[in-house]
Amino acid sequence: MQAQLPWWVSGLLIPILFTIFGTVLGFLVGELKDRLQARRNKKAFLEAIGSELSLIKTQLEDAGKAADGFLLKLQVSGHAPQLIPQWGTTVFDTQLGKLGNVADKLVVETVQAYALVGQIDRIVGFVNDHSREYMRANGGNEKAEAQSRLKSSLMVLGEQIAKAVPVLQALIQRLPGFSESPPPTSLRKS
Repeated sequence: MQAQLPWWVSGLLIPILFTIFGTVLGFLVGELKDRLQARRNKKAFLEAIGSELSLIKTQLEDAGKAADGFLLKLQVSGHAPQLIPQWGTTVFDTQLGKLGNVADKLVVETVQAYALVGQIDRIVGFVNDHSREYMRANGGNEKAEAQSRLKSSLMVLGEQIAKAVPVLQALIQRLPGFSESPPPTSLRKS
C-alpha cells in the first residue's frame, strides 16, 4: 500500500514548487529571447550603419576635394563659398537609442566615427560664418583678415576630412556585410 502525502505537501508545497519552477523557466526563456533579439537588432543596426557610413565617406571625400577647390578659388578670384553638408546621419540618429547595449566595441567605435562627422559639420559652420564675414568685409585689412580666417577654416576642413575618411573606411570594413571589401588603395602594400 502506498503512503498518502500529507495535505500540505500535495495541496500547498507541490503547487508552490511548480509555480516557482514555471516562473524561473519563463524568466530564463524570456531573457534568452531578449538576448537573441538584441543580437539581431545590433547586427541589423551595424549593417544599416555600414551603408550610411559608406555614403557619408563618399560625400566627405567629395567635400574634401571641394574644400581644396574652394581654397584655390578664394585665392585666385576672391570667391567665398557657402557649404551645405549633404551627409545624413538619419540611421544613426534614430536607431542608436533602440539598441539595448551600446557597450560593444564596434558600437562605441561607430559613435566615435559619427562624432568625427559632427566635428566636420561644425567646421562647415565655421567656414560658412567666415565666408559671410568675408563677404561683408569692407576692404583693406578687414577683408584680408576675413580672407585669412576663411582660408584657415577651409584648410582645417580639408585636414579634418582627410583624417576622418580613413577612420570611416577602417570602421566600414569591420562592420557586418562589409568585411569582404578590399582595403583602400592608399593602405595597400606595394
